[in-house]
Amino acid sequence: MPKLDSAKHGQFIPLNSLCDNILSSPSFDALLVSGLLPEDNKKLFELCKKIGTEFIVFEHPSNDVAIISDVVANIAGKLYSHEMPNNIDFADIRDLNQRSDVLFAFNSKQSALDFLVVQALGEVIGGIHLAHGQTELSEFEATNKELLSYISEHGFFCSSFYRDACSESTILLGIKWWSASV
Repeated sequence: MPKLDSAKHGQFIPLNSLCDNILSSPSFDALLVSGLLPEDNKKLFELCKKIGTEFIVFEHPSNDVAIISDVVANIAGKLYSHEMPNNIDFADIRDLNQRSDVLFAFNSKQSALDFLVVQALGEVIGGIHLAHGQTELSEFEATNKELLSYISEHGFFCSSFYRDACSESTILLGIKWWSASV
């Protein structure tokens, strides 16, 4: 993640320091990146594939690094927390990543819904929603219902609460391109 130097539940590694020796350490389940050039993404994808580390690229429609940082921090926080319900796992993120061509990150319900209304990139094949703070159950259920209305009938959706978050909400959407030529 550009412009970041610390994380509560992760390790930031400068791009020029990444190599298979570092990534093959048993402490890495995945490499989370954003804001890289396509050729850097391709090199890192191949490196991660070679050593068996999941490669996950987070995007945002306006390339807003602060939003992507919030989403990554919140997802990592939820994964490392013991907060109930404890119903989201790294496997859910890996599954969404592997089924998608692109993952879009949002730190507010409204920005995710605004994107979904106008997006014409492809099929929304899945999503993850974390409600934050003191979100009421009725609001949580209404948001889930709204998000689900955009997800394909064969897609999947996970939702949970994460109270100790740094944004309004966390939404990760997986999109499968309409055309393979994109």
